[in-house]
Amino acid sequence: MSLTGIGRYTYELAKGFRKSPLLEKVKFQFLLGWVDDPQTLIDKYHSGDKAHAGAPASPFKQWAHAQARSAFWAVSPTIKGIITAPYRDYIYHSPSFVLPHFAGKCVSTVHDMSAFRVPQYHPEFRVRYQEKIFPHLVKKGNLFITDSEFSKRELLDFFPACENRVVSVALGADPVFQTRDKEALASVLAAYGLQAGAYTLSVGTIEPRKNVERLIDAYASLPIELRLRCPLVLVGGQGWNSANIHHKIGHYSAQGWLKYLHFVPDSDLPLIYSGAKVFACISHYEGFGLPVLEAMASGVPVICSNAASLPEVGGEAVLYVDPEQTEGVREALAQLIVDDVKCAHLATLGLARAQLFSWERAAEQTIEAYKQIAGR
Repeated sequence: MSLTGIGRYTYELAKGFRKSPLLEKVKFQFLLGWVDDPQTLIDKYHSGDKAHAGAPASPFKQWAHAQARSAFWAVSPTIKGIITAPYRDYIYHSPSFVLPHFAGKCVSTVHDMSAFRVPQYHPEFRVRYQEKIFPHLVKKGNLFITDSEFSKRELLDFFPACENRVVSVALGADPVFQTRDKEALASVLAAYGLQAGAYTLSVGTIEPRKNVERLIDAYASLPIELRLRCPLVLVGGQGWNSANIHHKIGHYSAQGWLKYLHFVPDSDLPLIYSGAKVFACISHYEGFGLPVLEAMASGVPVICSNAASLPEVGGEAVLYVDPEQTEGVREALAQLIVDDVKCAHLATLGLARAQLFSWERAAEQTIEAYKQIAGR
């Protein structure tokens, strides 16, 4: 199982904090207990993944899971407040927008404001929950960290009371995302039925906000010989409202030009990145866009949406498309699949761009942000 989103963010910061001489003590909380080290966070995170793996849940099970999540979210701030009471002289950093009833100083990372800006891409319970909890969050938080300047502006747009309490800290790419020789990739890629330099990759949860359906439709409009020569490979878990997308995935997988790998192990994912001919991320809305950075660090040319935070990550190193225009996406795919010179140029620009980001820098900047409230 590979980490996504907040899980990756939490793990990478935790690793950086354990190495930093700037922090006197660090404790990690998982659900309603404590863990000793970042790897334990990963183990527990993955155990949750495995518990929910398998066939898509029925509508009733999805509803039941939503009710269980809502119940947990309702009681966890109070319980966590009790658990953390002995540590009121610490700074509590929540890697998401949920803060406990903590007596000390609190930091919250707000990764994006999509539930407010584009609520149509979220289940109603999630939108209503965030609408309910954010006023408390804004009142409670001493400091807010966003993944990008775009997300900082979004937060201030909806909650201007956060002014002077928001810092943006860009994410990083793990060094395991790097260029590799085809020989080094062969055995891992063969296990997935892939060949280096002969597929287009997209990584992210299968759901409407990620615009996966448009990517599939654009690919379906390419000449069949191009699709068979360079199939579309999707990596990511099943998200909300994705039944129609999965129907198309199944239909086109049977035609031989689409492969859906679901989650893949953390050890395999960097090699799958490195082996791609092209990487595509045409999401409607991202608070940062970590897969774009990981693809650039892997030396893979990127087709990227021109929306939200993504241009802040890609800079001048990617080929931008309008996420609402299927034809434009198709043209970009067709160009890069056949144009090796253009691919090499973008790959070089991407590698240079990726050097501007690192998890070590993110951890250092996060600790520097803590200093703003440490002496208050």
